[in-house]
Amino acid sequence: MRVENNTESSVLTLTSSDTWWRLALPREANREHPYCKPVKITTRTLVCVAEMDVLMDREMEMCDSDEKMIKCVVYKGVGHAFQILDESSLATTMTLQMLCDIDAFIHHSENLN
Repeated sequence: MRVENNTESSVLTLTSSDTWWRLALPREANREHPYCKPVKITTRTLVCVAEMDVLMDREMEMCDSDEKMIKCVVYKGVGHAFQILDESSLATTMTLQMLCDIDAFIHHSENLN
């Protein structure tokens, strides 16, 4: 799924995301600012992506930059901030899976999905 398909199911909209960026960035900057887009990742990085997140495209773009340094895990059927905003059993299951993935990543296990 891509952003166009996720707007109805996400608690975050692109408009609200842009508003948050405007509050955090220097004047006249937008989400294309270097603070928002890491250009070069130099350490092992785990990127956790919610399948229904309106920011999924940006997250997947990060994952495409360096396969050796970046591990990307997509959590199916959940949206932005599912770990804290969604009380469904699916969100609980995906949150527990994400915690296991983080633990595996930290301890260099290769059992990530």
